[in-house]
Amino acid sequence: MALGSPRLEAAWETILASVEAATRLEEQRAWSSTQGLAVPRTKDLGITPYPWETISADHQRDDVAADAVTYQRWYQAHYGNPGPPGSVAVTEDSPTFSILVPVFRPERWHIERCVASVLAQTYPKWELCLCDDASGDASLSAYLLALQSDPRIKVVTRTANGGISAATNDALEVAQGDFVALLDNDDELVEVALEKMAQAIAENPTVDLLYSDEDKLDAAGRLCYPAMKPAWSPDYLLSSAYTCHLTVLRTSVTKEIGGFRSQFDGSQDYDITLRVSEVARQILHVPEVLYHWRIRQGSAADDPQAKPWAHLASEAALNDALRRRGEAAHVLRGPQFGVYHIRRSLPPETTTSIVMMLEESPRAMGRALRSLRHSPAMADPEVVVVDTRLEAPDSRHLGAALGQDGTIYLRAPGASWAEAANLGASATEGDCIAFVSERLMGASTSWLRVMVEHALRPGIAAVGPRIATPDAKVFSAGAVVGLRGAVGPLFQGLDPSSHGYLTAAELTRNCSAIPRWCLVIGRAGWESSGGFGAEMGAFTEIDLCLRLGEEGMRCLYTPLARFVIAPCTTPYEAAGEEVATFANRWSVLIADGDPFWSRHLSRSSSLGALDSCDRSGEDAT
Repeated sequence: MALGSPRLEAAWETILASVEAATRLEEQRAWSSTQGLAVPRTKDLGITPYPWETISADHQRDDVAADAVTYQRWYQAHYGNPGPPGSVAVTEDSPTFSILVPVFRPERWHIERCVASVLAQTYPKWELCLCDDASGDASLSAYLLALQSDPRIKVVTRTANGGISAATNDALEVAQGDFVALLDNDDELVEVALEKMAQAIAENPTVDLLYSDEDKLDAAGRLCYPAMKPAWSPDYLLSSAYTCHLTVLRTSVTKEIGGFRSQFDGSQDYDITLRVSEVARQILHVPEVLYHWRIRQGSAADDPQAKPWAHLASEAALNDALRRRGEAAHVLRGPQFGVYHIRRSLPPETTTSIVMMLEESPRAMGRALRSLRHSPAMADPEVVVVDTRLEAPDSRHLGAALGQDGTIYLRAPGASWAEAANLGASATEGDCIAFVSERLMGASTSWLRVMVEHALRPGIAAVGPRIATPDAKVFSAGAVVGLRGAVGPLFQGLDPSSHGYLTAAELTRNCSAIPRWCLVIGRAGWESSGGFGAEMGAFTEIDLCLRLGEEGMRCLYTPLARFVIAPCTTPYEAAGEEVATFANRWSVLIADGDPFWSRHLSRSSSLGALDSCDRSGEDAT
C-alpha cells in the first residue's frame, strides 16, 4: 500500500485509534518460557542439595522450553566453575564487604541456603551481619546464635519487631566493612559475587554504588528469568527500581545519609539507592549475574502485585526524591506495578520548533503536519519544512499554502537529510527543536510536551518516542549501537500486548541514540553539537547523539510520546560506504557493546534474546 494512497488515507484514523486502544493487560512474555533447568554449582556445606543439583543436564527433563536450556548452558559456561576458595589475589587494600541480612521468620532451609551462599564465596574478605527482627522462633534463634562460632558472622537480635529498615539499620550499625552488600534472608549470592564486586572496585576506586545482573530461583530451585541490565541509567531508575539485586554501597556513604528509612519499608532498597545515587562519586554496573532472587508464593519475585504497599512505598520514595532534588514534577503510575513516569512542569514561555524534511509526497507531509500540530498541551509550535525534492513544480504554490498558517518553507533540492535538517534548524528559534519524519502521524496529543519536558533538562542530549507500525507493533523504541552490525531500532516487531524485555518498552529510560524519525533536542544541546554530519549519511543523527554522549550528555526514550509510521518505511537504508564510515568512527563502542544493551543479549535481535556466546566469543552449544 503506497504512502499517501486513498486506501491508506481512508484507513488512517482507524489505524491511529487501534494504536491508542492497543491492550496493555497481558503479562510480560519476554522471558516467560525460561523457567527451569539451570544448575548453579553449590559447595558441600552440609546443606541438603536441591533435587536437580545431583542430576546431569543430559538426564534432566526433555520437555523444558528451549530458552531454559539456553540459559542453563549460558549460566554453566559463565559460573559453573568459579575456582576453589582463596584463589583470588587479595591485598591489604582490597575491600571488605559487610553483608547485611534482615531476618524475620524465614523458612529454615531458605536461610540455610542464604548463609551457605555467603560461606561459599570465592572472595575471603567479608563479614555477615544478620539481624533477627524479633522473629519469636526459638529454633531460629538457636541456629543464628550458633552461626557466631564463625568469627566472620555477627548476629543482632531485636527485642521488638521494627520492620525491614530497622533490622537492616541494626545490621548496618555493627558493620565494619568498606562496603555493604544487601541480601534478603531467603535469597542466594552467586559464589563469585563478592569477587566480581571487589574487582570492579579495584578498577574504579571512587565508586560508591554498584549493582549487578540477577536471576530468580523457582520453587524447585531452578534458575529462571535472568535480568541483564544496562549501564548506569539515572532516568531508568526514576521509572523503575531496575538496579535491584545485587546492590553494594560504600559503608561510609550509607551511614552519612542516615541509612534505611522505615517510612519506605517494602521499597527501602529503592529509596536508599535513589539517595546514594545523588551523592555518589561514581556508580557502576557489574554485568554479571551475581544474585539469585527466590520466588516464593506471595513474594514480589513471584507476583509484582502481591505487595501493593511496596509499590506505594516506591511511589512515595520517588516523590520524595523529586522534592529533595528541587524538581517541579510529579509521579504517574505506569501500566504495571513498579513502573512509573515522571511529568515535569515547564515555564509558560517555553517555545518549540518542528523541522520536517519533504522528501516524497506533499500529501503525506500535509497529513503528518495536521496530526503533529494537534498538541493541546503546548502552544502552537513553529514549523519549518525543507523541500529536498529535485523536481518540485508545485513548490511556489506549496510554499504559499504553507505560509498561510505561518509555516516556513525552504527549498534545498537534492540535499541530504543531514544538510536539510541543519538548514531547517538554522531557521528556528524555539527552545527545543523536534526533527520529525513526514512519514509519521501523531498517536498521542501530548507527544511534544512530553519530550520537551525532558529535552530542557540539564544533561539531556536528545529525546525519542515510541513509534508503532499501523498494526500496532513497535517500529522503534530508541536505538542500539552494534545491533545487526551497525545500528538498529530497539524492540522492532514487538507485539503491542508485550511490554518488552524487563518492561523496557513501557519505561522512560536512557539509550545511546535516538533514530531520525523523531528526535527532540534542546537548543543548548543543538548548538553545542555542531549539527548533523553529512558524512555519516544514514547514521548522522546517531553520530550526533553519540558525540553529545561523549560530552557527558544522555539520550532517553519515552513511551508517553507515541507515533504511527507509514507502512512502507524501512529502517536505515545505508550504503556500504556509510556503514564503513560509521563503523570506523565508532569502532570502539561497537566492539565493546552499547552500554545500554547488555553484552549478554543478542546483537542480532532487538527483542532481548540471550546471547548464545560465552566469554571467549565462541558458540556455547
